[in-house]
Amino acid sequence: MPGASGRDSGGKDKRTGMKGLDADRLRDIVSHFSEKRVAVVGDLIADEYIIGDTERVSREAPVLILKYQRSEMRPGGAANALANLRALGARPMALGVVGEDEAGRDLLGALGSVGIDCSGVLRSPDRETVRKTRVLAGGFHTVRQQIVRIDREGTPDLAAVYEEDLFRILVSLRGRVDAVLFSDYGQGAISESLASRAIQLGRQEGWCLTADSRHRLGMFRGVWAACPNESEAGPAVGIRIRDEQTLIMAGGKLLDILDLQSGLLVTQGRLGISVFEPGAERVHLPIFLECDAADVTGAGDTVASVLTLALTAGASLLEAATLASCAGSLVVMKRGTATVSAEEILSCVG
Repeated sequence: MPGASGRDSGGKDKRTGMKGLDADRLRDIVSHFSEKRVAVVGDLIADEYIIGDTERVSREAPVLILKYQRSEMRPGGAANALANLRALGARPMALGVVGEDEAGRDLLGALGSVGIDCSGVLRSPDRETVRKTRVLAGGFHTVRQQIVRIDREGTPDLAAVYEEDLFRILVSLRGRVDAVLFSDYGQGAISESLASRAIQLGRQEGWCLTADSRHRLGMFRGVWAACPNESEAGPAVGIRIRDEQTLIMAGGKLLDILDLQSGLLVTQGRLGISVFEPGAERVHLPIFLECDAADVTGAGDTVASVLTLALTAGASLLEAATLASCAGSLVVMKRGTATVSAEEILSCVG
């Protein structure tokens, strides 16, 4: 279980920053990332980028004509969380479903090439691999911009078909993992039943359990910590977050509903991260790097990965949130689905 947060008890809302924590302590936490074994259960997504140069406007319709240059595939969704864990030095294992198609093969190849254990990934002959195709346009002297995204989505019955197989794999991980991160993009890999059974198993085993869920936070009651963004946290409890008061209301309600053992991070983009712990005032962490974001794609996966590793390494929620906020600030300065390293976080810690 994570240690004490180091907050003071006065007032309902406290603001702090990196200087309020011991840098040596933060560095020690990061140094233990490489020892941790983390299973990621969730929606494995292939993020495809089609890159072209802007030629002219078509005569056939008011659309740009792009001269094709190249395509790239990067791990997305739960696969991006896995890539981030590996980049941070951890030993991650993937649990999910991909299709028996080119996208699935490419995705597993990309994960395997960096040392991620994909033995827990099931191959489905009946379904396409979930894929998000982004078309980027620009010229030689300009920054390429995303002009359209095409999504090939999962199916709601996916989890029901593969639930028993995925749960058996989880059971087989007894004594082999330290943590489980649920990465739920609503693409069908995690059912409510699977989440409930997995959380019960994880609590019995003493695993650190964390959840990053796009639309279904309520399924993950009983995890150590969750890390929604503002647009996910509000709808989960029927509150429209429009100011600090409604944010604090939503955070407190989520703490109660989810019965979080450690607490809740609500990411707020350029405003930073709000940290909620049971029985305590909200703590707000501003962003650490005052730079314009180049691309926010997958930043939530980075935050979830660092949160999971830090808590598993014995960090308090505030320490984990500080490291996660630092990582999030770093990753949004990179284009496309990206990762950060332990060394980059250490440079941010100072």
